[in-house]
Order: sequence, then C-alpha cells, then structure tokens
Amino acid sequence: MHSPQRRREEIIIYMVIMLLKYFRISILLMCILLSGLAIPTSLAGNYQKDFNFQSQFGFLGQKLYVSVQPSLYDHYCNLTHEVNSDADYTNYVTLQAVKPIADSLQKATRDLPNNDEQFANSVLELVHQIPYKITGVKYPVETLIDNSGDCVALSLLAASIMMAGGLDVILIHYTGINPSHINVGVCLPNTPVYHNILTSATSFLYENKTYWTAEATPEGDWKVGDQSEMLLNTNPEIISLNDTEQSPSEHVSSSLGTDLLSSSLSLNLLEQSPSVQNSTRGL
Repeated sequence: MHSPQRRREEIIIYMVIMLLKYFRISILLMCILLSGLAIPTSLAGNYQKDFNFQSQFGFLGQKLYVSVQPSLYDHYCNLTHEVNSDADYTNYVTLQAVKPIADSLQKATRDLPNNDEQFANSVLELVHQIPYKITGVKYPVETLIDNSGDCVALSLLAASIMMAGGLDVILIHYTGINPSHINVGVCLPNTPVYHNILTSATSFLYENKTYWTAEATPEGDWKVGDQSEMLLNTNPEIISLNDTEQSPSEHVSSSLGTDLLSSSLSLNLLEQSPSVQNSTRGL
C-alpha cells in the first residue's frame, strides 16, 4: 500500500495534469473565436452564388468573382418598389452599385474587335444565367442575390451594367402585347455582327440615334440585335434612362481571375470563334 504522503503526491500530480488539459482546451477555443473575429465583416457574411459563363471573349479559363455585402442588399430591399409610370423604371437603374462588374467585363473585351458589342453581349450572357421567374420590378443587386427575375428585373440589371460600362442604353416597353414585355436598347457605333445570322438585326430610332435590341430573358442565346418574332410589328414605348437613381456609396466587389475570398458570382471566360452562332432562339 502507498503511504499517505505518496497518495497525496499522486493526487496533486493528477490535478496538475487535468488543469493543463483544461487550459489547453480553453486556449484552443479562444484561438478559434479570435480567428473568427479576425475575418473582415465585409467578407464573412457575404452572399454566395456560382454561375458558369461561356463566351467568345478572351482570357481563356479565367473567372469573374463578385462579392455582395448584405448591407447593400438590405438597402435596396428596404426601398420602395412601386412603379406608377414608365418613368419610374429609371429609379431602378443603379450604375455605381454594379460598376465593378462592368469594369471586369470590359477588361476582358476592351481589346477585341467591336468591343462595345462584345461587352454588351457579355452582359447578356451574365443575366441569361439567372432563372426566369415572375418577380416584378427589383433592383439589380436584388436580382443578383435572389437569383431570379422576370423581363423587367433582368432588363434593369443588364441596363445598369451596360450603362456602368459607358454604353448609351434605353429600355423598350412593348405594351401592345399581353402580357407586356421589356427589353434593352443599346446604341452602338456599328451594326451588330454577332447576332443570329438567320435574321436581320432589329433596331429602333430614338432621338436621332439607333438602338439595337438586347433581350435579357434567358430562354434563348440572345445577342445584341436579336428579337423574338412575338415582338415583331409592335409599336413599343421608349424609356429614356437619363435620370437614373443615385446609388449608395457601397457597391459590389469584382475581380477578374482573382478570388475575392467570399464570392457570390463566378464566371468562366472561355474563348470561342465569333463566327459560331446559335440559330435557335426563343423568348
């Protein structure tokens, strides 16, 4: 049998060992908590989505990463969503909020032939990946995060990015059909060359400038100048976008080829010959 002194020593050693284990666990938990606090709030809580993107645009194999802060999304969700006349649509065109996306897409297209048209087509390919759903009017950031939108929401997103990239853009409202429809009109220096080769490019004259149709709904592989047969022989209303909404100081973050750590949108830019056209289109 152990002596009382020996027994007391064994108890003390056991208590010391247990205390060391306790402190090791506490330190580990503290490190985990501190590492979580060290993540910038602008990235830790960002919304995340993934989109695949195939196009004729250069920079083979690169991705476009976009990160959206919840505070920016909440800002637009809390705004009014009423439309009492066509003029109210201009309030939903938010250039500054999506300008980083436009800058990234321009980086991929600025050195290509017909770069304005190629930039506009890259915007269409982006919005075509968002599923069609009747949602009513929404701000572009809402459409990106909700991952859904109808012709109005998708056209407002496309128009915002195109205008942020410096293009002269209008909205085209087809009121003579049921249901009515909206798409985008883009002013280009030349007639579109990448549209469906089986049909003529469609355009409208407004204030002595030619605007080519740009369909934002995802049912077809629409390019600038393409137009659904359902919209032929209609007399649409033109919505000028001269007085657009003033965006908040916040905007999305975007980077071509470099992950933003917490990304909400990723696009693969794959090279394809511009002569390859998809002749199957649908509204």
